Amino acid sequence: MYKFYKACVWEWKQDKRPVTIKTEQAVLLYTEGRAYVDFERKRKQLNSKLLIYVQPESIVTLYPADDNDTVVIGLYFRAYVLEQETGDRLVYRQDYSMLPNHGFVLKPITSRTPGLILELVQQSMQISPDGYLCNRNLNELVQQIIMQMNSSRMDRPTAEQAVTETIREMLAHYDRNWTREEAARSKQFNVSHFSRAFQSVSSYSFSALLGKIRLNQARILLLSTEMTLDQIAHRVGFTNGLYLSRRFKLDCGLAPTEFRAILKNKSLRIAALQQAGDLLALGAAPIAASFAPWQTSPLLHESLIRAGTINIYEMEDFELLKEQQPDLILLPDYILLQNASRLRQFEQIAPILFFSSYAQDSITRFMQLADIVSRRRQAERWIAEYREIAEKWRQRLAKIIAPDESAACYELRGEQLVIIWFSGSRSSYNFYQGLQLKPPPALLQCKHKQLSYIAIPLEQLPQFAADHMFVIHQHADSIEQLYRLLQADHIWSSLPAMQNKQLYSLPLQQFWTDDAATLLQQLPLIVSAAESTKQWAAKKSGGQ
Repeated sequence: MYKFYKACVWEWKQDKRPVTIKTEQAVLLYTEGRAYVDFERKRKQLNSKLLIYVQPESIVTLYPADDNDTVVIGLYFRAYVLEQETGDRLVYRQDYSMLPNHGFVLKPITSRTPGLILELVQQSMQISPDGYLCNRNLNELVQQIIMQMNSSRMDRPTAEQAVTETIREMLAHYDRNWTREEAARSKQFNVSHFSRAFQSVSSYSFSALLGKIRLNQARILLLSTEMTLDQIAHRVGFTNGLYLSRRFKLDCGLAPTEFRAILKNKSLRIAALQQAGDLLALGAAPIAASFAPWQTSPLLHESLIRAGTINIYEMEDFELLKEQQPDLILLPDYILLQNASRLRQFEQIAPILFFSSYAQDSITRFMQLADIVSRRRQAERWIAEYREIAEKWRQRLAKIIAPDESAACYELRGEQLVIIWFSGSRSSYNFYQGLQLKPPPALLQCKHKQLSYIAIPLEQLPQFAADHMFVIHQHADSIEQLYRLLQADHIWSSLPAMQNKQLYSLPLQQFWTDDAATLLQQLPLIVSAAESTKQWAAKKSGGQ
């Protein structure tokens, strides 16, 4: 969530002296003329065809670039993420991690950008600015930056993007015959530059992180299968079992056979950054977990507390985590994309396993964990129960969604970006497997390509729209408020689902995660969202 703070205007006429500013919030810099921006011993040119993003708590110096009058505009804003939900109270904290690096340049800007900026400046000068309009315009600007940052269409990624993309590919294809030279060439970098960037971004060398990823998969296979060392070695990309054994012992201090024997012959004390709900469903509640809603659903917090699980926020209190003496720590693999150096801190406490965040569907991941903790029978019973319960909710939902109608789930990201999930997150398993909803043709093609999700700009939404649209968001407290917000946008208001009151509200804090126990809790919420909207629409229609 992004909140507009203020606009500042710096103007040079006769006096051309530079201006130095310290940014307490994030800032977008823009000029209709030409200027220079200096920060961290670097200089970037600012002109009317681009925006420059400056991180908070930074010192930058602005210079006019020529003798003509120059005006530079700075749009200050704050970025927030939901930290805690207690009853009817939501607590947010400032978090800029989703935004790009210091000095990121958005180029080229869209034709709408100058108008959005001018409107923000004008609103900022008013005694009572329109907060909704300011935040809407700001969000549109920020989403342009995020879309460009994440776009795979860029001819040459930044060094950080190149490293992040490479790590993501390693996680998906760890068994490939990787070389640093080929990875650098594929990202259009020379080897030495790529190596330095890789070390800087991940805190590991290329070969060291690849080894970590392969050894993680080896640990998973050691605990979840009866495969031999040679079989595991070939599966994860090592030459043979002897080489795997040598690397394994160097990494965790135990030979693979010792590791398997120790962890498979005891009731494991597990700490979970994610997948706490999987352990609950298996009857093996974690001894510690992060209760942050993006890691463990608030729907499960009460059950975990009753089971004696200790809340270790973001698992960053390493001393408290160490006191719990876990045998195993479960992490999502995106930790390697965000801050791989944290692996070393976790490894000092207990062996770690990191699981696929998006590539696997919820139940595949659940069954893999069940084999690790030797609870396959419990998992099979749970799946049978889930299917029975899901069928009851499917029949109830069938009273609203006809067999020939399409339905899908859409996540709002700011004002101008929509994420559509197919597997691995946001209750997607419930929608397409449990409730057996039929996505529209355009989405069905994406699903058949085995994509985990697609991210689309808002203007493309009509071609992916379903007859019934479940919308995951953090913008509104009621159905009526969500409709009011979305109807203000001409794209949303033109959709048949909106016009027919077949758009349903799902709060993000309840749908961030989709481990097994959470999936069960989400089924009635999905059906209730459709039923509540139908009742609200009927009441509204009757009132008119």
